[in-house]
Parts: sequence; structure tokens; C-alpha cells
Amino acid sequence: MLSFYGNSDYIILSIADNGIGLTKERVESAKKEGRLGIFGIQERILDFSGEFKVLNNKKYSTILMCKFKTETIEEKSNENTID
Repeated sequence: MLSFYGNSDYIILSIADNGIGLTKERVESAKKEGRLGIFGIQERILDFSGEFKVLNNKKYSTILMCKFKTETIEEKSNENTID
């Protein structure tokens, strides 16, 4: 499930799945083996001064929550514009 919310200050994106979830042990094991792309996602979000959270709940196994300030996205977009 993909949810998107925005206002003049923030953009919030959440992505939920119904898989087996991410336990602390699975994340640590994957990080040691260098095989979990979630860390790449986190790095990109932090590049935009965003907030990143990984949540687990009973309805959806894993929820990725990303929050960005709209002014930061506008600034970064302008930096990467090709004339």
C-alpha cells in the first residue's frame, strides 16, 4: 500500500507491505552481509534532509515512512536542474 500526503510544509510518503516483516535480527544480518537495499533508501532520504522510519505492525508487516520539508525538495530539485 502506498500513501502520500503533503501540505505547504511537508511531504510524507509511506509504503506498507504484507510480507514477513523486518525483525531487528534480520536487519542486522542483512547489514553485515551488505544485502539490504533499505539502507540505500535511507541514505537518499537523508541526502534530502528527510526523516526515515521503519515500522512493523500487525496489519502490514513493514511500513517505510519518509518525511521531507517541501522547501528542501525544491532546493535540491533546483540544484539538479539541467539547463
